[in-house]
Amino acid sequence: MSTEMQSAQTTLADSMREPSATPDAPRAEASPPEHTDAAAAHEERQRIERQLRQLKRKEAELRRALIVADHPQLSQPILEVDGRVYAVQQAADRLDSPLTKSEAKKQERLGKKLASLQTKRAALDASIAELETELAQLGEERLASLTADRDAALQKLFVVMGQHAATFDAAGIQVGAVVPDLERWLPAIRAMAEEHAQRSS
Repeated sequence: MSTEMQSAQTTLADSMREPSATPDAPRAEASPPEHTDAAAAHEERQRIERQLRQLKRKEAELRRALIVADHPQLSQPILEVDGRVYAVQQAADRLDSPLTKSEAKKQERLGKKLASLQTKRAALDASIAELETELAQLGEERLASLTADRDAALQKLFVVMGQHAATFDAAGIQVGAVVPDLERWLPAIRAMAEEHAQRSS
């Protein structure tokens, strides 16, 4: 075989070989041994616990089968009791279980809405209280002002009647006969006259 033929075969053989890993090629970082061991131990424990639960259920089923074999009349009652126990357990599990994601989101949304409404209600309550106070003060001020106006008008009526009392008496005329609306205010006028007499005595 010629030298050129041998060289070509050598080159072909070299090109078909798998390239060796270079020292600079990145390598996957291995997990720390302690983490790997802990995870494996946890998985193994879960597997054993599942098998134990399965064995316990199987044991209960076999015991039930033995009892039913000896007492066939208990077959239906056992099934009914077992069904009721299962229903109670399911309800208890749901009661103890945390909120689902949708329920938690709904609870959060309703809580925020409630807090917002409570804040608005507090502001409304404050505004209502302020308006009620202002309205009460307005009513009191109005009542006091109008009462003062009425008393002042009565006082002027009292003075006028005192000024013209002798004239009406000399004519033999009752003031109420010619001023019918006076009758309404005569009790207040008499009270003012008595008060004036007491101050003068």
